[in-house]
Amino acid sequence: MNSTLSTSPTVVPSFHVSQPAGMSTALFGVIENQFKLFRLDAAYSDAAIELLLERRRSIEEYYVDGGAPEVAKYLDRDARSAADHVGANHWKPVFLAAAAASVDFCSGGFKNVF
Repeated sequence: MNSTLSTSPTVVPSFHVSQPAGMSTALFGVIENQFKLFRLDAAYSDAAIELLLERRRSIEEYYVDGGAPEVAKYLDRDARSAADHVGANHWKPVFLAAAAASVDFCSGGFKNVF
């Protein structure tokens, strides 16, 4: 699973699946169909916004303390911690890693969710 996010005019996370090397086309078709059928993009996007709201104070304080690099470091650590707990392909670490990698988000774009 992959995640991207836009920050203008508001933060909008999105999720999609992509076929990894070695996965059969038939199996990927089932996964892709379930992703669409259960509207997992919308469900995960809603959950990602809620996650950001829960971390609001921390993100803002890291930004004040050290700017975008500190926000990115915090989100990257959170992504790795979540991956240790729920697995690297779970929506939470996938989203947190995407947020950490987003220069726009870490440079103040996060304010567009609050």
